[in-house]
Parts: sequence; C-alpha cells; structure tokens
Amino acid sequence: MSDSISNLTSEAECLYSEAANYSFAWGRYPKNEREAMRLLKKSASLNSIDAYLLMGDIYENGGPFVDSEFSGNYKKAIDCYIRAGSLGSVWAYYALAYIYAGELQDEMNARKCFILCAEKIIEKENGISAWLDSDKLDTLAFFSYPVGAICVVRKT
Repeated sequence: MSDSISNLTSEAECLYSEAANYSFAWGRYPKNEREAMRLLKKSASLNSIDAYLLMGDIYENGGPFVDSEFSGNYKKAIDCYIRAGSLGSVWAYYALAYIYAGELQDEMNARKCFILCAEKIIEKENGISAWLDSDKLDTLAFFSYPVGAICVVRKT
C-alpha cells in the first residue's frame, strides 16, 4: 500500500473514531449528533465503510441518538448503505434489505438485497465461518420479519 493511501485510510479511521466517540459519548466526549455527523461525512469522503454504516443507521433510525433530527431519511440511509456495500460491506446489503422489507414494503428489492448479502457472505466465507461455528457454509437463510420473506442461498 502506498504511503498516500495508507495516510488516507489512517485519517478516515481517526475521523470515524472521533465520530464514534461523539455518537456514543465515550470517554470524555459528550453526545453530540451534529459533530458526529460532520466527522462521519469527512470519514466517508475518504471511503470509510464504518462511517457509511453508522451514517446509514443514523439516517435510518437515529442510531445511538434518541429523537435524532436525521432519522427517518430512508433515501440518505439507502445511499449510505449502497456506498458501504460497494466498498465491500456485507452487512450493508442486510441493512438495505431490512429497509426495503420493513419501511418501504418493497419485497422485490428486499429479496435482491438479501441475495446480495448472502452471496457476499459466501464470498467471504472464511471470515464468517468462525462466527457461525462452521467449517463450511452450504446453506444460508435470512428471514425478514416485516414482510416474512425468506431467502435461501445454497453454495454449489
């Protein structure tokens, strides 16, 4: 990795860490939604997956903030999750499926996102296998409560 890319990654991580401190009121930091979002946007501009995921969560349902001024903005949440997914986040697709299945009642897009999530998990099988206490992922199933949609993907 070149030094410039390494420095950008490091800067993105530092900005995300600072934003998380303000989001969750860790350590000496007070909870401050506006400052957290400002830092998350800067971190996201440097391609931080974590920043996009936390921003998506805040736009979707307020994240760690009660009565968030940002929550309920599903268009922005979807944009954040799509960007996180394009950067390699498996769980961004699950979050997208959940929004489509629940709030937007869009079963077709919910199913597509569940399938993308399952495919990405299978692609990254080594990382997720230990979490599932399994050496092989032969079948993966997701259930979405609001719609009742089930997506099963079998690895061939």
